[in-house]
Amino acid sequence: MEFNEKNGGTFEEAAAARQAASGDHNRRETPLFAASIARHALARSSR
Repeated sequence: MEFNEKNGGTFEEAAAARQAASGDHNRRETPLFAASIARHALARSSR
């Protein structure tokens, strides 16, 4: 809150920006993480 006040932002703006950044990150990274899990599972099943 102190950072927002010092920089002229509101809590609502900060929350919206964080939500957008998190959503973007999750949209990009989730498929890569799922593929990594699948590779690991397939490697273990072929032992």
